[in-house]
Amino acid sequence: MKEWTQEQPDIVEDGMISADAISDLRTDENCISTWYVGEKGAEDIKKGVLALASGFRSLEEIRIVFLDDRKLCEAGLDIKETDGYTKIEEYKTLHRDIASLIAGKLQKLAKIVLESVWAEDTETIHKDTIVGWMLDALNRRQLIFNSLDKNMRRGFAASVKKMINTNKVHKDSIREEVWKAIEQQLEANTRKTTCKFEGECERYRKKA
Repeated sequence: MKEWTQEQPDIVEDGMISADAISDLRTDENCISTWYVGEKGAEDIKKGVLALASGFRSLEEIRIVFLDDRKLCEAGLDIKETDGYTKIEEYKTLHRDIASLIAGKLQKLAKIVLESVWAEDTETIHKDTIVGWMLDALNRRQLIFNSLDKNMRRGFAASVKKMINTNKVHKDSIREEVWKAIEQQLEANTRKTTCKFEGECERYRKKA
């Protein structure tokens, strides 16, 4: 969040927002991807974070900035309900695109983000929390372990093992087939290979 450190008195008009802040709003086809969290209740935030994090290539801490729908609409920004990229099928409809963005609208959006930062309307979700939530989704069969990115599987399995060793997670709380998949990943983590087909091709399995 180092791009969002400008103080309120420094910005008299939208055109004074730093270039770093605006460039941090990475667009794709003139849209910015967001996830709907309702009234910011704990369960809604959990769903939004799981929808987002399950599609990551690696496990990492997430800092959320909450945006007010009303402010976005008043600023002339277009919010569209679109299916999002997530590994939890039932959460894909929580996705919202801030669409049809042009330079002027991007400045307005950056100002709204800064206002949320100034108001401390943000939340940091630590890795251990995300691991716990993902374990819950795996136990509920909302999420399939092998659907996760290869690097995510590696980091997730290692984090689960560490949390078990530090009594943050009890192994007995993990469904048997989920634990089996995690064990297999932990074993794969110890192998030294650069094969991009690791764990998939027949030749690799014979060598393992």
